[in-house]
Amino acid sequence: MTAANMLAAVSAALTANLIVFRLRGPALMLYAAVSLTSGAICGLLAGSLRTYLMPVIGCCGKGYLRS
Repeated sequence: MTAANMLAAVSAALTANLIVFRLRGPALMLYAAVSLTSGAICGLLAGSLRTYLMPVIGCCGKGYLRS
């Protein structure tokens, strides 16, 4: 889940850069690094939240949300 969030965050950042910002060089690398970090943190939070919510929700069958 974390890798998917990281990929989504950097893809969104690069798309926004292409359409709006037009950053180059070090500024673009910093922008991409911040988005990767944000995606990793949010992915870890989502994974831990999923662990706590699965017993509460419990309606999703065995293979619905895999670890």
